[in-house]
Amino acid sequence: MNMTKKLLILGAGIGGLSVVHELVETGVDLADLDVTVIDEDFSHFLGFTLPWVMRGWRDRDSVAIRPTADALADVETITGAVQHVDPEARVVTLATGELVSFDALVIATGARNAIGRVPGLQDAVDAHTAVHYYSADAAADANRALSEFTGGKLVFLVTALPYRCPVAPYEGAMLAADLLHDNGVRTATQISVHSPEPQPMPSAGPFAGPELVALLNDKGIAFFAEHAVDRVDAEHRTVHFADSSTADYDLLVFVPPHEPALTLGEPGWIGVDNATMQTRYPGIYAIGDTTAVTSPSGRPLPKAAIFAKNGAKAAAANVLNHLGITDATSALSGEGFCYVDVGGGASAQGRAISSPCPTPRSTWPLRRSSSITTNRTKNGTGERSGNWRLRQPRTDVTRRTSAVSVLAKGWVPVVVVVAVVLGGVTVVRLRGAFGSEAIFSASGADAEPLEQAHVKYVTYDLYGSRDMIGSVNYLDANAQAHQANFTGLPWSVTVSTSAPAVLASVVAQGDGDSIGCRITVNGEVKDEGRADGHHAQTSCLAKAA
Repeated sequence: MNMTKKLLILGAGIGGLSVVHELVETGVDLADLDVTVIDEDFSHFLGFTLPWVMRGWRDRDSVAIRPTADALADVETITGAVQHVDPEARVVTLATGELVSFDALVIATGARNAIGRVPGLQDAVDAHTAVHYYSADAAADANRALSEFTGGKLVFLVTALPYRCPVAPYEGAMLAADLLHDNGVRTATQISVHSPEPQPMPSAGPFAGPELVALLNDKGIAFFAEHAVDRVDAEHRTVHFADSSTADYDLLVFVPPHEPALTLGEPGWIGVDNATMQTRYPGIYAIGDTTAVTSPSGRPLPKAAIFAKNGAKAAAANVLNHLGITDATSALSGEGFCYVDVGGGASAQGRAISSPCPTPRSTWPLRRSSSITTNRTKNGTGERSGNWRLRQPRTDVTRRTSAVSVLAKGWVPVVVVVAVVLGGVTVVRLRGAFGSEAIFSASGADAEPLEQAHVKYVTYDLYGSRDMIGSVNYLDANAQAHQANFTGLPWSVTVSTSAPAVLASVVAQGDGDSIGCRITVNGEVKDEGRADGHHAQTSCLAKAA
């Protein structure tokens, strides 16, 4: 008789939840595997939503992701903080003193902010002259500060490397410029970005960074490379850099220093095998922001949700192999992508493609002519809408950025709202074009089908004029934009996901003057929007857990 194996997953963010999902997706018999997830409060957020809170498109309460009891019905959960991991004794100690043993362990506890590492920075925060947007509450504070800003020197500061979401400081600066423009004070504001990096996003190779700098310059935002902060003088509102240069500010918006939320005894980020995600201790794996992964080129793998998800896929397969449940193994995929809102209603995408580690490329930018407006929806969150029309970029921008890819095809829309989906999405029905298939399998004497409890059916509906012709974008099985055309409304497509939490997004545009969209999850309306105007475009975005 087989002994039951114990798998312990630390962290219920995108990495930890994706491990659970990947285990089920293998379709193997997990009857002899006890899975336990430990998290401090089982409430997390997807990082790309925080700049939206800073911009005012979301409120702080709308971005939390909390898995439901049904989503983790076959997984034991423990709410508590992890104090220590003993890799030799195979025991985790909680802050309460409780001991939890394991046969295999996946650490997915992520990174946390460490503002105190920069002298004077906390003083500036306490003086309300410095803000950041690396938590929901902090992003809301940043929105208030920017909304009340009447002009002067606005400094964006990257305080230390590495940090979560490589585009965040640059996206933040451009969205801040966008907000100040809407408030009528952009011309009275000098914006600069200071970073210790030699260029933005150095992990993306030699081309993406200069293109992003060109975008910043195009918006009147100065970029200062290789500026490592030494200290902040809160009293005089001055940033002092290691090279003895300084930058005065009226408002400082910073990317806080990061540190691993949990270590394996040694200080710093947890080292792992670049392919298997195993630490130096057999059967102990680490994924996501808490790790240090270096590509063959010597560049670090960015701390982004997509790579936590990729790491979860590799770790889940290798855990099962380590425990003797399967013979299969898996390696970390270096394929990833990142979207950045660049202000003025435009978004851009950067992509890294290789196996197992990235050789990136980028496509900047996608543009529209009208500014984003904010409406209030029934659930109280801000939604972006407007009459989207794509235009050719200025020729001087095109000359500077030869790798720029611009889509300009009349009124045909592009997706500019992106959602990272935990665990992936499978298209199961599109007007009968696709069949459906079982996603989960379960076995063992007491096993019950998991599909009823776990699968979410997300339906995108479009409505408007019956004879409207147009195009719609939504997320496909790889969490990438999938485009379809319609020759009449209503139009509908349903996708299914077995992920514990999911964000759904859809953007549609037609040749008429009015179009609406609706997102429902298992029959419950999660978001609805409508737009009027020439070649009207609408978008909906919703989260479900």
